[in-house]
Amino acid sequence: MSSVLHVALHPGSVLIALGAGLIAGAVNTVAAGGSILTFPTLIWLGLPPVLANTTNNVGIWPGNISGAWGLRRELRTLPRRWLLMVVPGLFGGAIGAWMLLHTPSAIFARLAPWLILMATLLIAVEPLLRKMQESVRQRFPNATMTRQLELALLVQFGVSIYGGYFGAGMGMIILTLLGLLGQDDLHANIGLKNVTALATNGIAVVAFVLAGAVIWKLALLLALGTLTGGWMGAELARKAGRERTRWAVIAIGVVMTLTLMIHLHGV
Repeated sequence: MSSVLHVALHPGSVLIALGAGLIAGAVNTVAAGGSILTFPTLIWLGLPPVLANTTNNVGIWPGNISGAWGLRRELRTLPRRWLLMVVPGLFGGAIGAWMLLHTPSAIFARLAPWLILMATLLIAVEPLLRKMQESVRQRFPNATMTRQLELALLVQFGVSIYGGYFGAGMGMIILTLLGLLGQDDLHANIGLKNVTALATNGIAVVAFVLAGAVIWKLALLLALGTLTGGWMGAELARKAGRERTRWAVIAIGVVMTLTLMIHLHGV
């Protein structure tokens, strides 16, 4: 797929791709939703929607590495059993990637703005979901750690299918799930979210690379930006910048949804 498309880069597009990656890496580490910015950016730089999505997945994946590494101290406080969430993440991510690669470009172009809008809405209602957490805990006070983990693994599988297919907002769903299941350490949860995203997106990246569905020039620029942004985001997470980041992502998501509708469909 990528072999038949040549993208000419000029200094302006290089800076745009690097800047988008930097912001996305920080946003994904602190909360979620970096793809709300990077995916439309790649479309504006001339990529068709499916190829923009696959290239975006490859480009933002390294940010999960630096984000997880930056919160490694907090991750050590979690019981080791929670790392089992990586397993359904791998299987779900592979299924989602296969679905994307077999989605006709015209159909995905129709879906793209709505996927961005859905991710934005997930982030917007996150405080409401957090308020539900205490209610759920009160109704099921005797839930065992084993039961909690079983539910987490099941939900993680479904979330990872979405993650392999598109992925924006996936991290927010995982954070909400962990909170509902009684994991109260936000920074540790963010670290675990980055590890599971590393697995889900990692298996999708392998599929996209093997399919030749990557524009490497742009993917590498995004990767450089997300690596730096992921490390910066870990520091930002420790300074409790999540709420401000959430509102910024919501605003970006609304703008991106509207502009994508205009760009792709002339709405």
